[in-house]
Amino acid sequence: MPFDFGPSKNDKVKIDKVHFWNVDSNHNLPVIPEQIISIEIFDEEFNPADYIKWIPDWNIARDWGKYS
Repeated sequence: MPFDFGPSKNDKVKIDKVHFWNVDSNHNLPVIPEQIISIEIFDEEFNPADYIKWIPDWNIARDWGKYS
């Protein structure tokens, strides 16, 4: 699932990336947009508390309560 868009915080060269959550390895997977072939949308509820285990510093503002 994509959860943010923008440069990775530790990149020396700042380029925009789509940040996905890799559910298999439980970590962030930043991908440049040109590498994305397709995204499939599922009708499932998303709960940030299930994934966000760090202090968020998002590129794009959101309204997720303490996970914003």
